[in-house]
Amino acid sequence: MSRLPWLRKLSRAGSSTRQLRRPDSRCFSTTTELPVLEHGQLYGDLPGFARSLGTACRVGEGGAGCFLISQLPPHINMLHQELLQSARDFFALPLAKKERVDYHLSPEFRGFMRQGAENTAGHVDEREQIEFGREEARPTAGREDPSSLYNRLR
Repeated sequence: MSRLPWLRKLSRAGSSTRQLRRPDSRCFSTTTELPVLEHGQLYGDLPGFARSLGTACRVGEGGAGCFLISQLPPHINMLHQELLQSARDFFALPLAKKERVDYHLSPEFRGFMRQGAENTAGHVDEREQIEFGREEARPTAGREDPSSLYNRLR
């Protein structure tokens, strides 16, 4: 990573670092640091940014599988704050209200998933979450063609 000067590692100075995975799970990173990519480099050195992005996301080769982007423009930071507040507001709702958008109600399995609904590597995920994606026009009623299941799930 030393060849990628603007890919920095963010670690917690003065305190113990936190693992980004369960110790018994092989599908997550073993790193305790989160890579930071600088937004300005996206425009100044796109090939370098792409290499750093690939390095950061490569879980099996020491990458974290995720990253932070620093030095974002103010309008993007404001959008992030609005999105975070919307998420906090949603997850603070009573369960009955969140279940109005339950993923079982969606043919594409998009929507609210209650705590314990999913598992990763054989372990129950202890979180609530929202599954979302691009909205598509609903297929018209009639005889289903062989690709209809695929089309429903994309």
